[in-house]
Amino acid sequence: MTGYVAFYAADYKTALSELQKADQRDPFILCLIAQTYEKMGDQPQALEYYRKILASNGHNPPAAYARPLARKKLS
Repeated sequence: MTGYVAFYAADYKTALSELQKADQRDPFILCLIAQTYEKMGDQPQALEYYRKILASNGHNPPAAYARPLARKKLS
């Protein structure tokens, strides 16, 4: 939750640090990490995390949010 709050407060360094402590199999967390890297200007890292989202096979609300965004970002 701290990473989510930091992201929306534009404290990207804290957001990244906190999000990296969260479940790295959760597509929503991966999406927030990708977006954080984008905000920090690190496009290659952002793309890596968008690819991780598409590689996940979860069928849940976080995946339903993250997968379309990842597809859009990678196209």
